[in-house]
Amino acid sequence: MHQEIIQRHQLADELRVAIQQQDFELHYQPQIDVTTERIVGAEVLVRWKHPQKGLVLPGQFIAIAEETGLIQPLGEWIFRTSCEQLKIWREQGLD
Repeated sequence: MHQEIIQRHQLADELRVAIQQQDFELHYQPQIDVTTERIVGAEVLVRWKHPQKGLVLPGQFIAIAEETGLIQPLGEWIFRTSCEQLKIWREQGLD
């Protein structure tokens, strides 16, 4: 149990640095209207590009972000970055 606590603190420290360095990437999962088969939206999925562990799935870091208060700056980065991507798609003529 002591080791688990140490690992969670270490992960929280690494997450803090990752947020400062923006070591994340977003994946967009389309939402499709089954009637028209058109894309009507997208779900934004975040992945942490960890320098040693590679891509870390949200299930491994979101709870820690919530517990440490890091969820707010992470959420702001996700929102800002996804809005920037949406702007690029619109400029390219994509709905």
